[in-house]
Amino acid sequence: MDGMGGVAVRKEGWASIKENKNLFQPWKNKYLILRKESIDFHKTEGGKVAYTLFLKDVVNVGRVEAAGTIFEIKRRADGSSNSPGDDDGQNNKALHIKVKTEDDLYEWIDIIYGACPGMGGVSNPTNFAHAVHVGFDPQTGEFVGLPPEWSKLLNSSAITKEDYERNPQAVFEVLDFYTTDLAKQNDNQFGGGVPPGAMQNKPMGMGGGGAGVAPPRPPHPGSAGSPYGHSGQARPSPGGQQQQQQQRQQAQTSSPTYTSAADAAREEQRRRQREAEERERREMEEYNASLPKNKVPMAQQEIGGGYGGSGGPSAADRFNPSRAAPPAPKPAQQINGLKAQRPAPAPPTAGSGRPPVVPQSSSSSAPRSPPLNVSKVNQNQAQSEPKPAEPAPPKQTPAERKQDVRMSTMSENEVMAKLKEAVSKEDPNLSYSKQKKIGQGASGSVYVAKIKDTAVGVAREFLRQQGPRAQVAIKQMDLAHQPRKELIVNEIMVMKDNRHKNIVNFLDAFLRNNNAELWVVMEFMEGGALTDVIDNNPSISEEQIATICHETCRGLQHLHAQSIIHRDIKSDNVLLDARGNVKITDFGFCAKLTEAKSKRATMVGTPYWMAPEVVKQKEYGPKVDIWSLGIMAIEMIESEPPYLNEEPLKALYLIATNGTPRLKKPEKLSKELKAFLSVCLCVDVKSRASADELLAHDFLQHGSGLASLAELLAFKRNA
Repeated sequence: MDGMGGVAVRKEGWASIKENKNLFQPWKNKYLILRKESIDFHKTEGGKVAYTLFLKDVVNVGRVEAAGTIFEIKRRADGSSNSPGDDDGQNNKALHIKVKTEDDLYEWIDIIYGACPGMGGVSNPTNFAHAVHVGFDPQTGEFVGLPPEWSKLLNSSAITKEDYERNPQAVFEVLDFYTTDLAKQNDNQFGGGVPPGAMQNKPMGMGGGGAGVAPPRPPHPGSAGSPYGHSGQARPSPGGQQQQQQQRQQAQTSSPTYTSAADAAREEQRRRQREAEERERREMEEYNASLPKNKVPMAQQEIGGGYGGSGGPSAADRFNPSRAAPPAPKPAQQINGLKAQRPAPAPPTAGSGRPPVVPQSSSSSAPRSPPLNVSKVNQNQAQSEPKPAEPAPPKQTPAERKQDVRMSTMSENEVMAKLKEAVSKEDPNLSYSKQKKIGQGASGSVYVAKIKDTAVGVAREFLRQQGPRAQVAIKQMDLAHQPRKELIVNEIMVMKDNRHKNIVNFLDAFLRNNNAELWVVMEFMEGGALTDVIDNNPSISEEQIATICHETCRGLQHLHAQSIIHRDIKSDNVLLDARGNVKITDFGFCAKLTEAKSKRATMVGTPYWMAPEVVKQKEYGPKVDIWSLGIMAIEMIESEPPYLNEEPLKALYLIATNGTPRLKKPEKLSKELKAFLSVCLCVDVKSRASADELLAHDFLQHGSGLASLAELLAFKRNA
């Protein structure tokens, strides 16, 4: 198609133009014609040109609103163009253009971007600054004043306009949470104490699994893949690897990058999503019809009818986004493995620079009734095994208080001094013989080792207890590649002081090669992570679920008695050995509560397992671990946690708004199991059970014994 003067027209059509930001300045309709070197703005189609914007003057183009189909072209004020626009104070003029459809919006942006010689195919930061209070306009159904990174996340997410209107406060909360915490968590981590293969693609860390913003694993329809390949890894979301890589790059800048390939990918994604939505709508109709229409407090619900605490999302709410949300940016590598092992940022304050958000009323203000099937008991009564959990010390000693000092405030020399105090002075080669490397990370390696007859110290005692075939896991870390050594020290301290039969035990640590290398010796859990068990067993019996939850809960009871919150309970962080013993690992997220700070308000964990009070950035205590235990039980029932097929931002929104998730087939579960889930997944924290209360629960009293769990590892013998 040829336009004026024989110059080819690349795109044309009607649009509304905001020539300046004056509130009384109306949007003006113009007919735009985009050619190779310019955009002409006509008063009418085929009419006179009102003004021209030369593409050589353009310095940026991108979407600027959270809702609505508006984009901004920013040009140099001293160029040849005579188009109007607001002066941004940096010798640029900005013009806002509104079109009718999303497709039209991205087509204009894509073509303009590709035609601007001054941009060279590389996205420049937009840095749009809207000096307005963040809010929600119920009349337009749109947010106003959102920061650019929030707008981009929201536009890319599966959160719908109906979601905005239903609970705009929850949208603010999850955006703040996602951008300030989850997106910064490190995915350079390595699981510990697990068998060969389980960690070959995982970076280095202290614990047994990684915490990721991306879904931890896809649904498992009897996969024929490697039985070891999933433990603790952040697995690709349904969008695919190539798209995920592109989106990660977008998430790391403050403005989107628009390319023809991206536009084509969006089109294909939209088509697939529409087809998937239609299928899901049909499949969910019957399920949704069966759900109660009224919100009932969790503790008051009828046991037989599912355990959802509030009305679940409609089918429309559950649909995937038309453009997949960007995964969390991949941060710089961090030593201690677990994302959890960085101190979580403090909650937002008025001076933090984030937009103010009006807090919701606390969930504790809601009416509550006592938890179902729960009674207060002492620890010994709670045990179904003969050996009780270690009792809580009556009072913390001064030495324990010392450990409460945040090592993040220490200097490098102080941290190294602390580390030297925590390690043994012997030569590890006298006690251990490395047999096989079972993992490699950016900052070190993990080996299975046997204990020598010449062993000394801790190794000698372990050999005496376990016999000549005893094996251990040795993590060998290059401290030069560990930017936050205090995290390693913190975890070693926690593990040394919390030995328990349901916790993966730390054995020893050594500094080698002039303090340049750290060896950490831990129990070797040859059964691997519960994640692998779930992935490789089509069904897990209720008796086996009860046994796993009972053993995990005993570990939590011990930690909570020491005023320690784990904060990242999930199947990746629960390991099994060949005899069916169940142990908690990965103490990177763990937090010590003190008299001065009996509650936490930092946001850590893995999104799909998070309690609502964590997502809402409220103060919380040990019961966040109980919520995560309930979600882990759902993993064992349904092979995945709730909302796994949602991208993380939508999952956080659903957790914040729905609270208690819903079972897919509650009618197939026993009354006891549903009652157990109801007291784990109670939104009202006061009504949620404690670890002591759970250990007395009817469901946990009817486990099948540890030997039955060893049967779940048959897939390893057949591999």
